Amino acid sequence: MPDGVNAPDRHDAYLLADGEEKLTYGADEKIPHAGTFVLNKEGHTAGDLVRTQLLRNDAVKYCGYALPHPLDHRVILKVQGSAAAPPLAVVAAALKELEEEADTLDRGFRTAVAATRDAAAAVP
Repeated sequence: MPDGVNAPDRHDAYLLADGEEKLTYGADEKIPHAGTFVLNKEGHTAGDLVRTQLLRNDAVKYCGYALPHPLDHRVILKVQGSAAAPPLAVVAAALKELEEEADTLDRGFRTAVAATRDAAAAVP
């Protein structure tokens, strides 16, 4: 940014600072089987994906997320599970399921691109 402009550097929105963790967790002291996760350098896209995946799990009693401020690039995710499914376990499972879904989408996309290229190459 030019000197004198009151704006943060754009890379601050996606690059982790030295020693900054991508994901942190803190147990809730008042609500049983609940905790707060902070996803650094993320926004609504990641927050809503994780929240939606967590709510598909019947063991999750509550899940919600918030972004503190438009210039504060982090997602605060609140999760309440159960004794059988604590927050760390349900979030880990949700992230694994999202990874598998992304892999499935990627394979399908690559297959469709290859089929389109093959079909275009077959046209005289």
